[in-house]
Amino acid sequence: MFESLDFSSFNEADVREEVLAPLLRFLGYRSGTENGVIRELPLVYPKQFLGRKEPNKDPVLRGRADYILDVQKKINWVLEAKSAFKEIEKDDIEQAYSYANHAEVRAIYFALCNGHEFLVFQTNRGPASDPILKIAYAEFNNRHHRLTSLLSPESIIRDHPDIKVDLGNPLGKELRSLERIGSGRIVYRPNPQMPKFDQVVISIVEGVVQRNDAGKISAYMRTVAPFVTLQKLGEQLNIDSFEMICEDKFLSSDPNAPSLLRCLKELTFPAGSILFNVEKMQDVTLLADFSVSCIWEASGFLQDHKFLGTLRNHMTLPDGSVREGFADFHLILG
Repeated sequence: MFESLDFSSFNEADVREEVLAPLLRFLGYRSGTENGVIRELPLVYPKQFLGRKEPNKDPVLRGRADYILDVQKKINWVLEAKSAFKEIEKDDIEQAYSYANHAEVRAIYFALCNGHEFLVFQTNRGPASDPILKIAYAEFNNRHHRLTSLLSPESIIRDHPDIKVDLGNPLGKELRSLERIGSGRIVYRPNPQMPKFDQVVISIVEGVVQRNDAGKISAYMRTVAPFVTLQKLGEQLNIDSFEMICEDKFLSSDPNAPSLLRCLKELTFPAGSILFNVEKMQDVTLLADFSVSCIWEASGFLQDHKFLGTLRNHMTLPDGSVREGFADFHLILG
């Protein structure tokens, strides 16, 4: 079943191709089936915990999970490939755990393999626990029943027969406690203060909504501007992706009593920085330190699985002057 291999020159890609791909096929996983293989899934929220009360304590995810194995679209487990050049270390285990424990994955197991050995951990026991299965590649043929008994789709369903019910507080009417933002857009209204933004359409390409540690609704989203210069400015101002907080217990379904989501960013650019000037439509070199305060307020309501409303963008410049923009937005959830 499993051929003898020389791992002396195997990097991570080799381990994925020569060890893990055959193993997953043997276990019964195939892309496009009810027991699917999701490769390098990009997680929307780039940190380990959505909406931490102390963002500086929210570690950034490194890279992407190599494989997420999806059993009947009900249960997930994570598999990470490592180079055969070194042993699997504590840091590797913590990285795999960070994917498995992420709110968008919620995997029951996470596994790591460097070719030489294959380790499986139970996610709810944490990264410091001992592996529930440890098997050398050389033992795959003689102990393959141990692998299938734990990780085959049939065994996963057998050991986890109950579909995991979402017991978290729903975000709003007919919503779960976590919803992905599939897509959306922001369309700026005509405004003499910001004429360059007249009818500009900003695409919302992905995002996620969930309650944070404080129990408040937290919406994280990533946007793409319609032209390069505006996208560049968004990246410079660190506003191409942002998180908005709602104080309401639930997102409103009443257009006459919308929910308010808010985001505040304070930014400082030192003298000598090059910043794109929207009014002049060109890069400018700052002659002095430049500080700007940005506030976004989104007032919206739920309609089916959409969140619709208006957006106010309030920007205070170093000289105390204010620029305000107004837009209509809609998000598609789920």
